[in-house]
Formats: sequence, C-alpha cells, structure tokens
Amino acid sequence: MEQIKLTQKQQQLLNNYNNAKYDNLRQAYKTCSNAKIISYQNILNEMRNNNGYNMRITGANSCVYSCAYKYQIFNDDNIITKLVYHTHANKYEFIINITPRNA
Repeated sequence: MEQIKLTQKQQQLLNNYNNAKYDNLRQAYKTCSNAKIISYQNILNEMRNNNGYNMRITGANSCVYSCAYKYQIFNDDNIITKLVYHTHANKYEFIINITPRNA
C-alpha cells in the first residue's frame, strides 16, 4: 500500500468522513426540504455511476449538509481508492489509497 500525502484540507475532509455518524440524509434530519432531497438524490446517482460505496453525511445544519463517498479505479497494477466530498458550494475528489493489485 502506497502512503498518500494529503493536504491539510484533504486530511480534514477524510477525518470528517471517517468520523461521520450518519449514512443517509434521513438519519441526519427528521424532515428536510425538497431541495436537500433532490441534491442528495443527484449525489447518490453520481455515486452509483462511479460504482461508489459508503455514502456518509459528514455535516448537517438547518441550512446545508455535506456528504462523501468512496469509489475505486482498477488498473493493471493498482487499485486506487478516491474520496468524493460534496459541500453546499464545492466538490472535492482526491486519492486516499493506492493498493497494488498483487497484494
């Protein structure tokens, strides 16, 4: 496994993901707006298109939420794991792990 050097921002986002308590929007909110539901469904569709997994709600308040999921890329030599992190204003996508396929 190759050690990935993350920026401070990436490390914070990964920590938020690892410490998240909720797996879906309904766990984070008793009720939520249609806008939140629609944006969450769009992110779930993106995750499915990427063959992603382990969606987590990483932050939620009355106005906005953030969430993240992982997905993997397989090439001849490695399995590359990426984190995709959505906030109300930004999308971050970065490598968190590289594992040799023969490991």
